[in-house]
Amino acid sequence: MKTYSQNKQYEKAAELRDKIADLKYLGSSLTGDFFEDEKSYELRKESLYKKVFSELGKELKLTKLERIECYDISNIQGQEAYGSMVVNENGEIKNNEYRIFRIKESNTPNDPMMLKEVLTRRFKNEKMSKHPDVVLIDGSKGQLSVVASAVPHGVLLLGISKGKRLKRKGLKPKDEFWVHKGGETDRIYIRNEKLLINLRDEAHRFAIKSMRNMKRKSSMNSPLDSISGLGPKRKAKLFEKFGTIEKIKKAKIEEIDEVIKNLSLSEAIFNYVKTLK
Repeated sequence: MKTYSQNKQYEKAAELRDKIADLKYLGSSLTGDFFEDEKSYELRKESLYKKVFSELGKELKLTKLERIECYDISNIQGQEAYGSMVVNENGEIKNNEYRIFRIKESNTPNDPMMLKEVLTRRFKNEKMSKHPDVVLIDGSKGQLSVVASAVPHGVLLLGISKGKRLKRKGLKPKDEFWVHKGGETDRIYIRNEKLLINLRDEAHRFAIKSMRNMKRKSSMNSPLDSISGLGPKRKAKLFEKFGTIEKIKKAKIEEIDEVIKNLSLSEAIFNYVKTLK
């Protein structure tokens, strides 16, 4: 890939980059010639994705596994929090069915309660009529017990945690899996874990990306627009740093100037936000 890039063969480099991502997703299962024609590779990859997905369904003892939805929360100290939903159907990522939920009920750092809000809203939304066979959340026993009541009967609830329990024992942290059934949560071993780990990482990436996009949009039209000399880039950086107008109001001049790098403009911002109600 690096050789292609150095020779300015960027399309070939990008193809190999994507294939490396496929290997990370499927482990070492994707064997064959990486330099075969793209159509043959895509067909083989699609077939293997479906095979791994089917094997996961058997592992989970499901008579039918067609759709997995994974949820994650991204927030800054509980403020401006968003929940993300990403979807995998029969081994294929469905970007067009991704959803983002702005948290309404909680303004404190409580990911399990935020996840419960997101799941409650998701399953009450009549427009989202296609229900999953599995709901996967980023969390372990405690988190699953909180959100379980928001997941409909017949949908399997799984959790994935980063193995902090192992780290406390001096062992190498490793992703662990949990299942909630019959009111009880137990740790389980999953052989086809790559698919679920990838989905968790995708939900996290999508949540952060969406949060940044929302903050960028809010910064484009804000009470700070009337400050002379404050352009869109610096305004966006302010919201990137502080998140909300209220937090900018509480900031010291020195903290604002760490972002603005112009003391007179920082003083103007400091004085102006104090006048906002």
